[in-house]
Amino acid sequence: MALSPRIKVKSKTSRGGFAIIYNELWTDYMPHIGGQGALLYCYLKSVIDGEIPDPCCEEWAEAVCRPLGLSVAESHQAWALMQEMGLITYEDECYVLHDPKASPGRALNVDVERLSAYGAVEELFGRPLSGAEVYQLETLAEEHAEDMIVTSARYAVLAGAFSLPYMKQILLNWKAKGISTVKEAEEDHRRFSTEKAKKHARGGAKPTKGKETREASPEVSYDDEEMIFRRMMRAARGEDKRHV
Repeated sequence: MALSPRIKVKSKTSRGGFAIIYNELWTDYMPHIGGQGALLYCYLKSVIDGEIPDPCCEEWAEAVCRPLGLSVAESHQAWALMQEMGLITYEDECYVLHDPKASPGRALNVDVERLSAYGAVEELFGRPLSGAEVYQLETLAEEHAEDMIVTSARYAVLAGAFSLPYMKQILLNWKAKGISTVKEAEEDHRRFSTEKAKKHARGGAKPTKGKETREASPEVSYDDEEMIFRRMMRAARGEDKRHV
């Protein structure tokens, strides 16, 4: 398979006053938060320690969304995904912007046997879980074994999805297939990987024009603007800080 043409990017600028963004924002986080999330993160980085309109007020649209070329719904979705990834949290009546963590995928090699499911997921994601994620994890623990939850987190990270909803989808897929042990899950993953390799060896199926296909579990949609708005309002009221 021929490699795509590559280009070099060099710099001839030495100006200061630019918000330097860690490489991990692009390499590890943007696949989940998208370009709109990365754009909003860069904007927030540029006004750090300043004040901006609350995302839930009318002024937000004119002061933030219009200059960034985002609709209010798009900005709310980007904000919610940033919260899910731990890039922004609500602490002491203030929104706090966090630096991206270095290469969350490295955690696949860490020893999680000594950790609880909560600690193991944080190790695998390479970041602290938000209050909403802790609640989601507690809900998963009511229906699934701890070792299956940790295994789903491993495969979520392998798929580039550092997300509790993605883990939930993996667990539901396993349940639908009658998979109830880690060994069965690993065998299913190996079988899937083998079939995928054979498919690519044959040339693979071409995706429908204008659409992308995903080989792993279905991608979770975050297009429900009302859901995103409610999540943000709960955080603002301090109701989204459930930690174990």
